[in-house]
Amino acid sequence: MFRASTKILCVSWVVACAMPAVGQNADHRPPGPKRVLIISSFGRNFEPFSTTTSSFRTELVRQSPEPIEFYEVALETVRFVEGEIDRPLAEYLRALFEQRPPDLVVPMAAPAIRFCARNHEALFPHVPMLAAAIDQRLLATIDLGENATAVAFRLDLSGFITDVLATLPGTKNVSVVLGDSPLERYWASETRREWEPLSGRVTFTWLNDLTFPKMLEHVASLPPHSAIVFVLMDIDAAGVPYEQQVALDALHEHAHAPIFGLFEEQVGRGVVGGRLLPIREMGAEAAHAALRILAGESTTAIVPATIGPGPPVYDWRELQQWNIREGLLPTGSEVRYRRPTFWQANRWRVVAIGAFVVLETLLVVFLLSGRSRLRSALAGQRRSDTEAKELRWELSHIDRVTLLSQFTTSLAHELGQPLGAILRNADAAEIFLKGPSPDLDEVKAIVSDIRRDGERAGNVIERLRALLRRRGIEMQPLEWSTLVAEVAGIVQSEADARGIDLRVDANDDLPAVHGDRVHLQQVLLNLVANAMDALDGAGNGDRRITIRTRWVGEESIECAVTDTGPGIAPEKFDGIFDPFVTSKTAGMGLGLPISRTIIEAHGGRIWAQNNSGGGATFRFTIPTSPPREGT
Repeated sequence: MFRASTKILCVSWVVACAMPAVGQNADHRPPGPKRVLIISSFGRNFEPFSTTTSSFRTELVRQSPEPIEFYEVALETVRFVEGEIDRPLAEYLRALFEQRPPDLVVPMAAPAIRFCARNHEALFPHVPMLAAAIDQRLLATIDLGENATAVAFRLDLSGFITDVLATLPGTKNVSVVLGDSPLERYWASETRREWEPLSGRVTFTWLNDLTFPKMLEHVASLPPHSAIVFVLMDIDAAGVPYEQQVALDALHEHAHAPIFGLFEEQVGRGVVGGRLLPIREMGAEAAHAALRILAGESTTAIVPATIGPGPPVYDWRELQQWNIREGLLPTGSEVRYRRPTFWQANRWRVVAIGAFVVLETLLVVFLLSGRSRLRSALAGQRRSDTEAKELRWELSHIDRVTLLSQFTTSLAHELGQPLGAILRNADAAEIFLKGPSPDLDEVKAIVSDIRRDGERAGNVIERLRALLRRRGIEMQPLEWSTLVAEVAGIVQSEADARGIDLRVDANDDLPAVHGDRVHLQQVLLNLVANAMDALDGAGNGDRRITIRTRWVGEESIECAVTDTGPGIAPEKFDGIFDPFVTSKTAGMGLGLPISRTIIEAHGGRIWAQNNSGGGATFRFTIPTSPPREGT
């Protein structure tokens, strides 16, 4: 990109002195990419015009059927008076395009457009010109010549200030932030003229005769019922240049009143909002006109376009900071950057926990009904063996659901983690995609994380569905270490909440067992739940539960659940596996009898013992091969 330093300009002028005008052989250009010369007024990083230029380049390349070769120079009017560098810059462009002229010249903003109007005929007499990013009022004062068209913008200054005062109905003072360049003095004059009818209602203060530090002092000491309008900050009264966003950031940090801007891209960067100019759309419209010109269409056939203010948009964070009610915004306003409510941020957690609460309520009904039916079945044995078997498995299902209700917090935590990660990643992806140049690799990585967490949540839900399903025993080969890990995952959060050290000692080289995954998980969950309840009465000493598995003989494995609680009371020991025997005040006495039924149905056995050092151990065996017929 051209930089207007004295050294470069002088060398360019000496080398190119007395050269013929570029473009006289424009109709005989050699084949190759289309060459587009962009002449900017202020430099590459001067907003909002740099965003318009970026949008123009991006859209032109995206839509063009041919390759595009861009050249970009800047007048640097932040540092030079307009017209001061016309001759050296013109000579530089002569030298640059001596061999092959550009296919299109695109000056951006008023100073660059005036430069081209003054020099276009001498530099590029046969090259079409597309003037862009200029106010229609300024455009009307410039003679572009015959081989030119334009994409201008229209600022509704009267409507803008009317919206500001409607949004802040008690406003008494409006400070207008402008620099002291020729362009800014023009806008100071236009805003004064447009807002004059409101001078009896509001006191306007134009800050273009101040240095920028003095402007910061001014906005920091504003009285209540004030507003700030940020128009442009090119160069202050002391001749110091400023980048627009740097100036806006500093104003936002010091301001004692809300800031309103003129351009949509400033929403989210410190301004409240309003009916703002969509400068990115202006760049896209200029690209569309450029495509038509590069395709051979005459500029006289392209009617100059004008981009006006878009629908009203506001920054929710600024509305909150300055206590601006949304009911005062114009009809149809879009509010961006709204922070999610508690429900929006946690809806899946709330739904999951709510579902478990409802489930617990229903369990009471099921348990009371099941207990009555079981008492009847065990007391009289008047039902057939088939009915009794069906009742046992139905009660097994009820017991399984009861177990899950005990681990409501753990299950909600296990489900909430992937759902929360999905929500955070979705928010991050949205932020990336709203940026001017989204990092697609980063977005792909975020989508991959969302997919992984979705599968994780799906696995949790599938495990819960399997555990909650009413079913009989379905034998199949099982990896015991995997089954134990799944159970530990369900109860881990509950153990952490109770201050219990849960340990698992299950070797990966154990043989596969032959059994029903859900029912065997139910047995293990029962034993761990009983161990946790036992530890609740053991004080704050060593609170530990250990799940160990070992290979016994050649056809069985043994699993043991050991706790460091008070152990099994002697008077309860002999009947601990009998129905309705329980030491819990709210217990039903069904867990251990059902566990024994499940283990015996698998061809194994279950027993309990008190440990010599305190606590109790429950053990059961599971065959590694199918049980014999009739077992």
